Amino acid sequence: MTDSWDELERRAQESAEGGGVPPGWGSRIDLDVGETFRGRHRGYEAGGKSGAYLLWDTVDGAECYVWSCASLDREYGRESPSAGDDVAISRAMNYRTRFDDPDEDPTGLSYGVAARENRSPLPGSAEAVDDLDLPF
Repeated sequence: MTDSWDELERRAQESAEGGGVPPGWGSRIDLDVGETFRGRHRGYEAGGKSGAYLLWDTVDGAECYVWSCASLDREYGRESPSAGDDVAISRAMNYRTRFDDPDEDPTGLSYGVAARENRSPLPGSAEAVDDLDLPF
């Protein structure tokens, strides 16, 4: 046996405190209705229940993520940002889904996304984004 019980407990506690989110994802973005997040697109990860969009915060360059949902997927698909592009994510009132009980509040999370090209250096890098390095 390579790990002691104390080591196993420590690892389990770290995992529980992290909420099962991979460390490279950063902190979770949780927007209230009417709030907007400004960041730069890092990519998409299929992990977790629904996947997540990975970003850098424009305030401090910190890594962060927002859980995927139907409206966010639709918006990201429409904008199709590339790594390093500026992204604004806005949260609006929930919408009623076909699964909602008519007597209860709507549960569909409503997001809007807008993106624009940004070729300046990525956070933590001195090199600008350069399309000339693409293999096609």
